[in-house]
Amino acid sequence: MAEIALKVGSVSANPEQYQDGDIVAAFNSRMIRCTHAQNICHVKQAGGGRNAHRSDAHVARDWFENTHQYRFERVSRTEIKRITLADMSEVTINDTPQLIDGKMQHMDVERYIQRRLAHEGHKIFGTDGAEVWYGGRTDVSNAKLDLVWAAIESKTAFLEANHTKWPAGGRDLMTMLFLPVNDFSDTDSESYVASEYDLTDPDNPVVVRKRKRFINWRSIVTAQQEANVDNKSLPVDLRDIVNRVNPNLIVQVKPDV
Repeated sequence: MAEIALKVGSVSANPEQYQDGDIVAAFNSRMIRCTHAQNICHVKQAGGGRNAHRSDAHVARDWFENTHQYRFERVSRTEIKRITLADMSEVTINDTPQLIDGKMQHMDVERYIQRRLAHEGHKIFGTDGAEVWYGGRTDVSNAKLDLVWAAIESKTAFLEANHTKWPAGGRDLMTMLFLPVNDFSDTDSESYVASEYDLTDPDNPVVVRKRKRFINWRSIVTAQQEANVDNKSLPVDLRDIVNRVNPNLIVQVKPDV
């Protein structure tokens, strides 16, 4: 499942602003499943809060465990373990500077944890004296999301089958048209939403058109659907009505001016 969100109606005649049919956003299936998983696994859903630890049992921790490079575990008042989740190798970090990954590193463990727990949106799990948190690079590839969704479905009532659409809000559905399309790559997504630039001076690119590509959505929908979509006071969702197509068949490059 993938979707392309189009601007309905031109902002103005200025091509530097959105024109009718411009591709505002392009969400492939990886992006959609990632966004829903992030919402379900948000740390604020995991209990705790300011000066209170997050619950180890919540799927928020499964999100971090499966998408992050490192897990940090407090082992004493002054020491933590940094565990590389890919191979479970460990490094001990304390308040004594030492060479790690080519640079000197150290940590005031108590102060570090206290400062983070003081924020409402902290990401500290575990219990007092045995805190756990995550860091490093993140990997939200489909392979990693498979693991996250497996945890979600085993621990909660949420099913991925019920989360296949981009979570568009009412205002989104009043100003944009979301079209269901066959899946596409992240690279394609970037190209669909690319602007057109005048590169006469490479050091100072100038936006010529807000979007280089568009979809003639009016040729896809019925007359009644078109009228409903044009009604800016009416949220319209055609994702279960319009047939899913190959985006390369409907995405067009704007002709030269």
